[in-house]
Amino acid sequence: MKKTLLSLFIVMLGVNFISASSFVDPLNLEIGKTYTIFKITPLMPEIDPVNPEYALTKMKQIPNGGKIKPIKVEMKNGKPWYKVLASDQSNNIIGFGFVNSTALIGQNLEVINSNSKANTKNESYYLYDIVEDENYDFRDLSTQKFIHRIQYRVKLKKEYSETELTEISKEIISQAPKAEAISILFYLPDTETNGAYTAGLATWSPNGKWEDADKNYTKKLIVKYGGALGTLDKKNVIDLPLSKKKEMFFNLVKYEDQGMNGYQSSAQIAKDYGITVEKVNKIGIEGILKNWPMP
Repeated sequence: MKKTLLSLFIVMLGVNFISASSFVDPLNLEIGKTYTIFKITPLMPEIDPVNPEYALTKMKQIPNGGKIKPIKVEMKNGKPWYKVLASDQSNNIIGFGFVNSTALIGQNLEVINSNSKANTKNESYYLYDIVEDENYDFRDLSTQKFIHRIQYRVKLKKEYSETELTEISKEIISQAPKAEAISILFYLPDTETNGAYTAGLATWSPNGKWEDADKNYTKKLIVKYGGALGTLDKKNVIDLPLSKKKEMFFNLVKYEDQGMNGYQSSAQIAKDYGITVEKVNKIGIEGILKNWPMP
Protein backbone atom coordinates (compact mmCIF):
# COMPACT_ATOMS: atom_id res chain seq x y z
CA MET A 1 0.00 0.00 0.00
CA LYS A 2 2.81 2.40 0.90
CA LYS A 3 4.60 1.63 -2.40
CA THR A 4 1.38 2.27 -4.35
CA LEU A 5 0.84 5.65 -2.68
CA LEU A 6 4.48 6.60 -3.23
CA SER A 7 4.25 5.74 -6.94
CA LEU A 8 1.05 7.76 -7.28
CA PHE A 9 2.65 10.72 -5.50
CA ILE A 10 5.64 10.63 -7.87
CA VAL A 11 3.34 10.56 -10.91
CA MET A 12 1.32 13.50 -9.59
CA LEU A 13 4.49 15.54 -9.12
CA GLY A 14 5.67 14.68 -12.64
CA VAL A 15 9.06 13.61 -11.34
CA ASN A 16 11.19 11.83 -13.94
CA PHE A 17 13.75 9.56 -12.32
CA ILE A 18 16.61 8.13 -14.35
CA SER A 19 18.10 4.87 -13.18
CA ALA A 20 21.84 4.82 -12.63
CA SER A 21 22.21 2.01 -15.18
CA SER A 22 20.64 4.08 -17.99
CA PHE A 23 22.33 7.40 -17.20
CA VAL A 24 24.70 8.64 -19.90
CA ASP A 25 27.43 11.01 -18.75
CA PRO A 26 27.75 13.71 -21.45
CA LEU A 27 31.34 14.32 -20.33
CA ASN A 28 32.31 10.70 -21.05
CA LEU A 29 30.69 9.59 -24.28
CA GLU A 30 32.24 6.49 -25.80
CA ILE A 31 33.91 6.54 -29.20
CA GLY A 32 31.98 4.48 -31.75
CA LYS A 33 28.66 4.42 -29.90
CA THR A 34 25.59 6.25 -31.23
CA TYR A 35 23.49 8.50 -28.99
CA THR A 36 20.09 10.11 -29.41
CA ILE A 37 19.90 13.75 -28.31
CA PHE A 38 16.78 15.52 -27.06
CA LYS A 39 17.46 19.18 -27.71
CA ILE A 40 18.52 21.16 -30.76
CA THR A 41 22.33 21.07 -30.55
CA PRO A 42 24.92 23.08 -32.52
CA LEU A 43 27.25 21.14 -34.82
CA MET A 44 30.37 23.26 -35.29
CA PRO A 45 32.78 22.80 -38.22
CA GLU A 46 35.81 23.46 -35.99
CA ILE A 47 36.78 23.94 -32.35
CA ASP A 48 39.29 26.77 -32.78
CA PRO A 49 38.48 28.32 -36.17
CA VAL A 50 40.87 30.78 -37.80
CA ASN A 51 37.83 32.87 -38.70
CA PRO A 52 35.11 32.50 -35.99
CA GLU A 53 32.55 34.54 -37.95
CA TYR A 54 32.96 32.31 -41.00
CA ALA A 55 32.74 29.19 -38.81
CA LEU A 56 29.40 30.40 -37.43
CA THR A 57 28.00 30.64 -40.95
CA LYS A 58 28.96 26.98 -41.45
CA MET A 59 27.40 25.83 -38.17
CA LYS A 60 24.60 23.27 -38.49
CA GLN A 61 21.87 22.27 -36.06
CA ILE A 62 21.22 18.71 -34.94
CA PRO A 63 17.46 18.49 -34.30
CA ASN A 64 15.67 17.10 -31.28
CA GLY A 65 15.71 13.34 -31.76
CA GLY A 66 18.84 13.47 -33.91
CA LYS A 67 21.80 11.21 -33.39
CA ILE A 68 25.53 11.65 -32.85
CA LYS A 69 28.31 9.10 -33.17
CA PRO A 70 31.56 10.29 -31.54
CA ILE A 71 34.70 9.38 -33.48
CA LYS A 72 37.19 11.57 -31.62
CA VAL A 73 37.49 13.61 -28.41
CA GLU A 74 39.39 16.87 -27.97
CA MET A 75 39.69 18.99 -24.83
CA LYS A 76 39.13 22.75 -24.69
CA ASN A 77 39.10 24.73 -21.44
CA GLY A 78 38.89 21.48 -19.50
CA LYS A 79 35.75 20.28 -21.30
CA PRO A 80 35.50 17.59 -24.00
CA TRP A 81 34.43 18.43 -27.51
CA TYR A 82 33.29 15.47 -29.58
CA LYS A 83 34.03 15.05 -33.27
CA VAL A 84 30.85 13.31 -34.38
CA LEU A 85 28.95 11.97 -37.35
CA ALA A 86 25.52 13.55 -36.94
CA SER A 87 22.16 12.53 -38.41
CA ASP A 88 18.56 13.70 -38.07
CA GLN A 89 15.50 11.90 -36.66
CA SER A 90 15.10 9.89 -39.86
CA ASN A 91 18.79 8.86 -39.85
CA ASN A 92 19.62 11.09 -42.80
CA ILE A 93 23.26 12.12 -42.41
CA ILE A 94 23.88 15.77 -41.55
CA GLY A 95 27.65 15.47 -41.65
CA PHE A 96 30.79 15.57 -39.52
CA GLY A 97 31.39 18.30 -36.98
CA PHE A 98 32.12 19.11 -33.35
CA VAL A 99 29.68 19.09 -30.42
CA ASN A 100 30.50 20.82 -27.14
CA SER A 101 29.83 18.44 -24.23
CA THR A 102 28.34 21.38 -22.31
CA ALA A 103 25.49 21.48 -24.85
CA LEU A 104 24.64 17.87 -23.98
CA ILE A 105 24.27 18.35 -20.22
CA GLY A 106 20.71 17.77 -19.05
CA GLN A 107 19.57 16.06 -22.25
CA ASN A 108 19.15 12.52 -20.83
CA LEU A 109 21.02 11.04 -23.79
CA GLU A 110 20.09 7.55 -24.93
CA VAL A 111 22.48 4.95 -26.30
CA ILE A 112 21.28 3.31 -29.49
CA ASN A 113 21.78 -0.42 -29.69
CA SER A 114 24.31 -1.13 -32.45
CA ASN A 115 21.91 -3.78 -33.79
CA SER A 116 18.99 -1.35 -33.96
CA LYS A 117 17.40 -0.89 -37.38
CA ALA A 118 17.19 2.83 -36.64
CA ASN A 119 20.93 3.10 -37.07
CA THR A 120 21.29 1.31 -40.39
CA LYS A 121 21.51 4.46 -42.54
CA ASN A 122 24.58 5.60 -40.62
CA GLU A 123 26.38 2.32 -41.24
CA SER A 124 28.80 2.08 -44.12
CA TYR A 125 29.18 -0.92 -46.35
CA TYR A 126 32.93 -0.32 -46.10
CA LEU A 127 35.09 -0.85 -43.02
CA TYR A 128 37.25 2.10 -42.05
CA ASP A 129 37.91 4.63 -39.29
CA ILE A 130 38.46 8.36 -39.68
CA VAL A 131 41.31 8.71 -37.19
CA GLU A 132 42.13 12.38 -37.71
CA ASP A 133 40.96 15.49 -39.49
CA GLU A 134 42.78 18.78 -39.86
CA ASN A 135 41.88 22.11 -41.38
CA TYR A 136 44.22 23.84 -43.83
CA ASP A 137 42.33 27.11 -44.19
CA PHE A 138 43.63 30.30 -45.73
CA ARG A 139 42.37 33.62 -47.02
CA ASP A 140 42.59 34.50 -50.70
CA LEU A 141 44.42 37.84 -50.59
CA SER A 142 43.06 38.98 -53.95
CA THR A 143 39.37 38.43 -53.09
CA GLN A 144 39.58 38.25 -49.27
CA LYS A 145 37.51 35.08 -49.52
CA PHE A 146 38.05 32.57 -46.72
CA ILE A 147 39.05 29.19 -48.21
CA HIS A 148 38.17 26.10 -46.17
CA ARG A 149 40.19 22.91 -46.77
CA ILE A 150 39.93 19.67 -44.80
CA GLN A 151 42.34 16.76 -44.70
CA TYR A 152 41.23 13.38 -43.34
CA ARG A 153 43.42 10.45 -42.31
CA VAL A 154 41.50 7.21 -42.76
CA LYS A 155 42.61 3.78 -41.61
CA LEU A 156 41.12 0.92 -43.60
CA LYS A 157 40.12 -2.25 -41.75
CA LYS A 158 40.78 -4.33 -44.87
CA GLU A 159 42.41 -3.81 -48.24
CA TYR A 160 40.19 -2.36 -50.96
CA SER A 161 40.48 -2.03 -54.71
CA GLU A 162 40.89 1.31 -56.45
CA THR A 163 37.19 1.33 -57.35
CA GLU A 164 36.21 0.65 -53.74
CA LEU A 165 38.57 3.36 -52.49
CA THR A 166 36.84 5.79 -54.85
CA GLU A 167 33.44 4.85 -53.40
CA ILE A 168 34.74 5.30 -49.84
CA SER A 169 36.06 8.73 -50.84
CA LYS A 170 32.64 9.75 -52.20
CA GLU A 171 31.01 8.52 -48.98
CA ILE A 172 33.34 10.57 -46.75
CA ILE A 173 33.02 13.68 -48.93
CA SER A 174 29.21 13.46 -48.89
CA GLN A 175 29.25 13.48 -45.08
CA ALA A 176 31.92 16.16 -44.61
CA PRO A 177 31.25 19.83 -43.78
CA LYS A 178 31.15 22.16 -46.76
CA ALA A 179 34.67 22.93 -47.97
CA GLU A 180 36.43 24.23 -51.04
CA ALA A 181 38.77 21.22 -51.02
CA ILE A 182 38.97 17.86 -49.25
CA SER A 183 41.96 15.55 -49.11
CA ILE A 184 41.76 11.97 -47.82
CA LEU A 185 44.89 10.01 -46.89
CA PHE A 186 44.17 6.27 -46.78
CA TYR A 187 46.21 3.80 -44.71
CA LEU A 188 46.39 0.02 -44.86
CA PRO A 189 45.23 -1.97 -41.78
CA ASP A 190 48.77 -2.80 -40.57
CA THR A 191 50.26 0.67 -41.01
CA GLU A 192 50.62 3.73 -38.83
CA THR A 193 48.69 6.88 -39.75
CA ASN A 194 51.22 9.52 -38.70
CA GLY A 195 53.19 9.52 -41.94
CA ALA A 196 52.78 9.22 -45.70
CA TYR A 197 49.64 7.47 -46.92
CA THR A 198 50.03 3.75 -47.59
CA ALA A 199 46.82 2.78 -49.43
CA GLY A 200 45.88 5.80 -51.52
CA LEU A 201 45.16 9.51 -51.73
CA ALA A 202 41.87 11.12 -52.74
CA THR A 203 41.57 14.82 -53.59
CA TRP A 204 38.25 16.56 -54.20
CA SER A 205 38.76 20.17 -55.23
CA PRO A 206 38.63 22.58 -58.18
CA ASN A 207 40.37 20.93 -61.10
CA GLY A 208 41.15 18.01 -58.78
CA LYS A 209 44.09 19.92 -57.28
CA TRP A 210 44.47 20.70 -53.58
CA GLU A 211 46.39 23.89 -54.35
CA ASP A 212 43.56 25.18 -56.59
CA ALA A 213 41.04 25.40 -53.75
CA ASP A 214 40.69 29.16 -54.33
CA LYS A 215 40.13 28.77 -58.08
CA ASN A 216 36.74 28.89 -59.81
CA TYR A 217 37.13 25.53 -61.58
CA THR A 218 34.77 22.57 -61.62
CA LYS A 219 35.45 20.28 -58.68
CA LYS A 220 36.82 16.85 -59.50
CA LEU A 221 37.62 13.76 -57.48
CA ILE A 222 41.09 12.37 -58.21
CA VAL A 223 42.13 9.11 -56.54
CA LYS A 224 45.73 7.89 -56.51
CA TYR A 225 45.92 4.21 -55.63
CA GLY A 226 48.84 2.77 -53.64
CA GLY A 227 51.31 4.15 -51.11
CA ALA A 228 53.10 7.47 -51.37
CA LEU A 229 56.47 5.72 -50.99
CA GLY A 230 55.50 2.75 -53.14
CA THR A 231 53.55 -0.45 -52.73
CA LEU A 232 55.08 -3.59 -51.28
CA ASP A 233 54.88 -6.69 -53.45
CA LYS A 234 53.11 -9.33 -51.38
CA LYS A 235 55.68 -11.96 -52.33
CA ASN A 236 58.24 -9.87 -50.42
CA VAL A 237 56.18 -9.84 -47.21
CA ILE A 238 57.80 -12.07 -44.61
CA ASP A 239 55.37 -14.47 -42.93
CA LEU A 240 55.91 -13.57 -39.28
CA PRO A 241 53.58 -12.07 -36.64
CA LEU A 242 53.09 -8.34 -37.23
CA SER A 243 54.13 -7.47 -33.66
CA LYS A 244 57.40 -9.37 -34.09
CA LYS A 245 58.18 -7.67 -37.41
CA LYS A 246 57.50 -4.24 -35.91
CA GLU A 247 59.82 -5.11 -33.02
CA MET A 248 62.57 -6.13 -35.45
CA PHE A 249 62.14 -2.95 -37.48
CA PHE A 250 62.28 -0.80 -34.34
CA ASN A 251 65.51 -2.47 -33.21
CA LEU A 252 66.96 -2.31 -36.72
CA VAL A 253 66.58 1.47 -36.74
CA LYS A 254 67.86 1.65 -33.16
CA TYR A 255 71.08 -0.13 -34.12
CA GLU A 256 71.58 2.29 -37.01
CA ASP A 257 71.00 5.22 -34.64
CA GLN A 258 73.73 3.78 -32.44
CA GLY A 259 76.22 3.99 -35.30
CA MET A 260 75.94 0.71 -37.19
CA ASN A 261 75.77 0.84 -40.97
CA GLY A 262 72.95 -0.85 -42.89
CA TYR A 263 74.73 -4.19 -43.30
CA GLN A 264 75.88 -4.35 -39.67
CA SER A 265 72.42 -3.57 -38.26
CA SER A 266 70.73 -6.13 -40.53
CA ALA A 267 73.31 -8.76 -39.58
CA GLN A 268 72.78 -8.05 -35.89
CA ILE A 269 68.99 -8.36 -36.18
CA ALA A 270 69.41 -11.61 -38.13
CA LYS A 271 71.57 -12.94 -35.29
CA ASP A 272 69.22 -11.67 -32.56
CA TYR A 273 66.11 -13.26 -34.07
CA GLY A 274 67.56 -16.25 -35.90
CA ILE A 275 66.51 -15.29 -39.42
CA THR A 276 68.39 -14.48 -42.62
CA VAL A 277 69.74 -11.05 -43.50
CA GLU A 278 67.60 -11.14 -46.65
CA LYS A 279 64.46 -11.45 -44.54
CA VAL A 280 65.62 -8.64 -42.25
CA ASN A 281 66.10 -6.37 -45.26
CA LYS A 282 62.59 -7.15 -46.51
CA ILE A 283 61.17 -6.37 -43.07
CA GLY A 284 63.10 -3.09 -43.13
CA ILE A 285 61.56 -2.13 -46.47
CA GLU A 286 58.09 -3.09 -45.23
CA GLY A 287 58.55 -0.98 -42.10
CA ILE A 288 59.54 2.08 -44.10
CA LEU A 289 56.64 1.75 -46.55
CA LYS A 290 54.14 1.20 -43.73
CA ASN A 291 55.27 3.93 -41.32
CA TRP A 292 56.06 1.53 -38.50
CA PRO A 293 57.22 3.13 -35.22
CA MET A 294 60.88 4.09 -34.89
CA PRO A 295 62.98 4.96 -31.81
